[in-house]
Amino acid sequence: VPVLEAVRVLRQQVYLLGETLRDCPDQNFRRRNACFQLRDQEHFSMADLIELERHPERHFGQLKRIRNIARQHCAAECRDCVERSAKKCPNCSQPDLIFPWDTDAVDSCPTCGVLHHKLCLQGGCKTPSCFR
Repeated sequence: VPVLEAVRVLRQQVYLLGETLRDCPDQNFRRRNACFQLRDQEHFSMADLIELERHPERHFGQLKRIRNIARQHCAAECRDCVERSAKKCPNCSQPDLIFPWDTDAVDSCPTCGVLHHKLCLQGGCKTPSCFR
């Protein structure tokens, strides 16, 4: 089950990256990397589960490679993807950008949906819609 959870997290990250890539103007990148377009992040096919049981390192490694390529494109190489997906945490003054697919470090407010550092969100959301 720990392997399945790790794969689920990677699939969630690839899915969120795919959301950004759907609107990317770099058609060559999208065409070369069509595998980023997961239709569903939660459901596994029987073939996925069998592959995961037989070759967990291959399945996990393939998802990790896909995630890393997409993350490099969306967070560094493609200005359009960076502009569309990069956010600033509204609760702190850190200059770093946060991205929705960085699920280890960020989370969305359950009330307003605004992206925050996980630690910042623990103190409560301070966006205007939640602060009232």
